[in-house]
Amino acid sequence: MQNLVFDYGPAFSSEEFDTFTKHLGIHHIRTPPYYPRSNCQVEKYVDTMKQALLRINNGDPRNPVQNQFKQFLFAYCLSFHTATGVAPAFRHLGRELRSRQSQLKGVQKQQSREFRIGSHILLKH
Repeated sequence: MQNLVFDYGPAFSSEEFDTFTKHLGIHHIRTPPYYPRSNCQVEKYVDTMKQALLRINNGDPRNPVQNQFKQFLFAYCLSFHTATGVAPAFRHLGRELRSRQSQLKGVQKQQSREFRIGSHILLKH
């Protein structure tokens, strides 16, 4: 059974929506409206979007606002998220999106390493 978290908005509190979610096997959890701790992932996304919109330079005729916003969204979809451990594009598409960085020849992804107490390591200055 899947869980769906949302507030008590009129679109989500109707009997018809309740019947619809039960039919699909979705358990919905209602939270108080405008209560950020109840759905912190969405609130964080909204905050990130607001910050990006404030940083967009709309006075540059060579780089219109639409292009800057598209660039931000592309970068956001490529960035790894701590909540899921993968990028949103990978979660949605099941593959990584091609970017300029991924197209560079000879550049390989950094592999994560685990170190344990007592492990021998080499140190380079």
